[in-house]
Amino acid sequence: MAGAIVGAGVGIYKNLKKKDQPPRTMLEQDKHPVDIHAELLKLDDLKQKGILTESEFSAQKKRILDKHT
Repeated sequence: MAGAIVGAGVGIYKNLKKKDQPPRTMLEQDKHPVDIHAELLKLDDLKQKGILTESEFSAQKKRILDKHT
């Protein structure tokens, strides 16, 4: 019984500790690698299907490349 009480106390402490941490920043969320090639292929596919115009494609391509360089 005492083990369960100690375990519950540890669980509560961990949950309280998480709440004291600041929210994740955008930089921390962007730590996952981005496949620029895949993004550009998706963009090209939208252009080939006629969903994006040439100027929209160019603008989005520039945005992607600027963001990752």
